Amino acid sequence: MKRATVILIIFLLCLFLVAGNVSSFLMPKLNISNRLQDFSDNINDISQCNQDDFLNDFLFEPIDIELKDDAFHKSRGLHSYEWWYFDASLDNGYSVQLSIRVIHVVNRNLFTIGLNVYKDGDLVSNNQKIYFKEQIFASTIEPIIIIDGKEVMRGYIDESTGDWTYLINFEIDDISIDFQYVGETKGWKGLTPGIGWWAVVLPRAEVIGTLRINDIDLDASGTGYHDHNWDVKVAASVNFGWVWGKIDSSTYTITWADVKMTRISEDPFIIINKKDGEYINIPTNSISLVPTNLRFNNGKFIPNSFILIVNDEDVQLNIEMEVLETHHIRKFGFINYWRYHLHCTGDITIDGQTEIIDQSSIAEFVRFR
Repeated sequence: MKRATVILIIFLLCLFLVAGNVSSFLMPKLNISNRLQDFSDNINDISQCNQDDFLNDFLFEPIDIELKDDAFHKSRGLHSYEWWYFDASLDNGYSVQLSIRVIHVVNRNLFTIGLNVYKDGDLVSNNQKIYFKEQIFASTIEPIIIIDGKEVMRGYIDESTGDWTYLINFEIDDISIDFQYVGETKGWKGLTPGIGWWAVVLPRAEVIGTLRINDIDLDASGTGYHDHNWDVKVAASVNFGWVWGKIDSSTYTITWADVKMTRISEDPFIIINKKDGEYINIPTNSISLVPTNLRFNNGKFIPNSFILIVNDEDVQLNIEMEVLETHHIRKFGFINYWRYHLHCTGDITIDGQTEIIDQSSIAEFVRFR
């Protein structure tokens, strides 16, 4: 469990650096030593558990979400990690990814926002900024985040249409986005193995707005996605990593993932949304997700293509995903994150009706070791 301990130390150092006053950070009313000991005991318990038993018992079971699920969860524990993720694949060849992240350690919150812009999968701009808690308002009631008096994120349900709608407005250096996301599919949430809660709020959304690059305004329209993770603990680093992505056909959206406890373990899960309809949870034993074409990238071997097959009673998938471009990001000094731009081809058959898949999408691959 050395890795989990290292992450906790890094979190603590980050908070010490931004607190500005160590004595005020270590408030007398907090018995830090006892809480750290409790944390250490919990980590030891995790290290003693049988990973195979955990994997065998795991079953991803999505449930419906409420708007409040996408508000700030404001952990009161010793530590946690929470983030809101948005991406958009635009008709003009640009794609955009925005992350709002909160590192919570001992009643202190450190906010970071990252904005990445790509053109045909190639990185155009990679920007990140750190904010003190005094600069941020994050509602615990509804999805609203305000930074320095400017509203960055607002989510609401349109009273006239019932659509889940998000307004995203953020500027950093010479890049800014002013997007509206209008949901086309029903959101869901569920517990993931060792990584806390995962809410896919907008599995698929229509995106319209403006992308500004170097004082040039570009009309933006395309397809977007939004999810939210919370109550992610340091013990998540026990996992080897995960891979995640989504695929659209004309009627359906496929959200797929595999949280890997070990290098060789497999525990894939897939949720399929129908536009303006319900979602389907595919049984794990019906899924085959095979990474192929391993290549050396930033000191690690990573897959550069995937084969996804589902053979269930009412659902069949046959999809090949080829990596077009990768963007590597190193987090906390040792977490390796690759953002993929994929080309997905194949077909989906549900209740005897087949749709062809031929589209590009954004995915990610994370390795803790």
